[in-house]
Amino acid sequence: HWAPHVGHESGADEWCGNYRSASERPEVIEENIKEQVGLGFMIETTHEQAKKQYGERYPVAALGAVPQGGDFRVIHHGTNRVQVNSAIRVRDQEACPSAHDLVAALDFEATRGGGGTFVLALDISKAHRRVPVAPADWGLQACSQLRLGMLPGPQEPVWLNTVGTYGVGSASYWW
Repeated sequence: HWAPHVGHESGADEWCGNYRSASERPEVIEENIKEQVGLGFMIETTHEQAKKQYGERYPVAALGAVPQGGDFRVIHHGTNRVQVNSAIRVRDQEACPSAHDLVAALDFEATRGGGGTFVLALDISKAHRRVPVAPADWGLQACSQLRLGMLPGPQEPVWLNTVGTYGVGSASYWW
């Protein structure tokens, strides 16, 4: 749930180019975007079209490429400069279940459960990316391939996340 003032915060930027970690690895960013578009998690448009459709609810956030094992995780930074995360208002303030909750549940079943066999299998692959976002909010999850300090032309390609994304604080709430 996005607060009505998103895009109106004092000091929020409309456009934030990508961090050096992403600019130094353009192949990682390109491959990731291509995969995300193929899965329907992102759509491609132009800066002009997105600005026309979303108006002030169209901040373009920085991407980063964070090392993870022998690979990289692409992060959409919804906080720095564009301040999307600061405008998110979780409706009920419920805490999200975490790995600690799972460990506690398994421990309870193992030590005090009914004595039967308990099996649990999970697939959390791209968990944040499985939650659809309302089309009216896609502009709030925009990104580009421009590096920090560069500004877009009208036909500059931008990508809009159609699902929750790593780096936007409400994603884990919904899954």
